[in-house]
Amino acid sequence: MQNENKYEPLSARLGGILFNHGLITSKQLRKALAEQDRSKTKLGKILLGRGYIQDKDLAFGLKIQSVLLVMGLATAVICTQTLEGNQAFARAKGSDISVKAVVPLRAQLTILFQTPSLRLTDADIERGYVEIRAATRVSIKNNNKAGYILVFEGLSRPFKEVIISGLMRDVQINASGAFIYQAYTRNAVTAELSYRFVLFEDARAGEYAWPISLSLQPAP
Repeated sequence: MQNENKYEPLSARLGGILFNHGLITSKQLRKALAEQDRSKTKLGKILLGRGYIQDKDLAFGLKIQSVLLVMGLATAVICTQTLEGNQAFARAKGSDISVKAVVPLRAQLTILFQTPSLRLTDADIERGYVEIRAATRVSIKNNNKAGYILVFEGLSRPFKEVIISGLMRDVQINASGAFIYQAYTRNAVTAELSYRFVLFEDARAGEYAWPISLSLQPAP
């Protein structure tokens, strides 16, 4: 299950952001961080100098980093996010009035279906993980060309980590949660998510409430 280009829990650190979006490998990140420790040079400059990324990749990473820092790594409730309120202005000249309306930017996540719980069996515990297929179905409407960010959180014992499939890339999450950037698409997106929950060794068989939540943040 090891894949050096697979998502890891995302923080507001530039290296983690670039790694989680497949722009650098874990090996490249380790080398760059080691050089940073020695030289105290900014990570972005090191990555550019080694040829691991291009200017546009660095700009993308810094943009996502700014979002996460502003958010304070806090999650949003599942609701419609309005980035700009309805705006209008009028220009009067004599009896003439000119009105211009600006369409508000919106990103909306709707949970169409969510499995409410999962059951761990002795066989799951012996295997070390449990797979739940087609457990979540979501619809996403977004008219913001900057894209949007999906927020996963809430994982706790007996679940060590979870690998989620059904998005543009697999997402690997532990108790720290993850912020995953998704690019703009013209039409509404419907996604069906499947999960592989990796278990702690002391996990016990039984019924558990669904252990992870999903919400949405608009990109800047």
